[in-house]
Amino acid sequence: MLSHLSLGVSDLARSVAFYDAALAPLGVERVWTHPQAAGYGPPGGDDRLALFQRAPGEGAPLAAGEGFHLAFFAPDADAVRAFHAAALAHGGTDKGPPGLRPRYGANYFAAFARDPDGHKLEVKVGPHRRFEAPRLETERLLLTWPSPEQVDGYYDDIVGSDIFETLLWDGPDGPEDLHDYWRSTRRVDPDDPTLPLSLAVIEEATGRYVGGVALRPAPGDPACAELGYAFAPHAHGRGLATEAVERLVRHAVEVRGARRLTAGVFVGNTASRRVVEKLGFVCEGVARAGVPKGEGRKDQWVMAWIPAV
Repeated sequence: MLSHLSLGVSDLARSVAFYDAALAPLGVERVWTHPQAAGYGPPGGDDRLALFQRAPGEGAPLAAGEGFHLAFFAPDADAVRAFHAAALAHGGTDKGPPGLRPRYGANYFAAFARDPDGHKLEVKVGPHRRFEAPRLETERLLLTWPSPEQVDGYYDDIVGSDIFETLLWDGPDGPEDLHDYWRSTRRVDPDDPTLPLSLAVIEEATGRYVGGVALRPAPGDPACAELGYAFAPHAHGRGLATEAVERLVRHAVEVRGARRLTAGVFVGNTASRRVVEKLGFVCEGVARAGVPKGEGRKDQWVMAWIPAV
């Protein structure tokens, strides 16, 4: 929709040094330079952002107020981190460190900074990069990203069931809610141990989506991660949850370098507790009223695993 954007700057040389460094991790470079201006865009392409030297005392403040910011796509989370570090190293100020922003989306990874003149910038992992679907296999199961048809089938299996009484998740608002979740998940690098990993559990014999498992690394400490899992009622009592969770735990340890894994289980949900106990998790205690659920709060067993000494 937009052709390009121009910003006024008070010191062109200072701003050029800032944008040269901050935009480089995003694959954006300076494509033209003028004594009073500079333009940035894809290598060999036209400018999408231009900087213009403002004359001293030219009037209104350079930067727009709250409510305006300029957002760029990044190819991955490492590029977001590199942008943020370069911005702060070249005269920018921090307006939000690299990390997930759940209020914008389950897998929305971004960082914020102001340039030397106060223009607010955001960089987020963009939807344009396609990642190869992960494939973790067991004797009976494939842990991967589901097809749209599998998502529809899982929705029909869980809606109206009682599984949400023992889960933090209250269930999807509608079929499209589940599709949106998986579209968002596909934009997250499954090989980056600092980012969440969500996988559908597919029964190999039937191709049916029977449950889901997830890893959520602790911010700043990906060696610690929280484990989540949920299965459709028809999959209960068949050992599928233990089989799937065991495979995810092995992946977390052997590939992602996890040294501590936790799982929160509602007090009284002994079947879910047994799933992780079979894998060596122990109960470290009870988080009383530890999580919100419905109109109140629920007690939660804190289950944890660390490597054997």
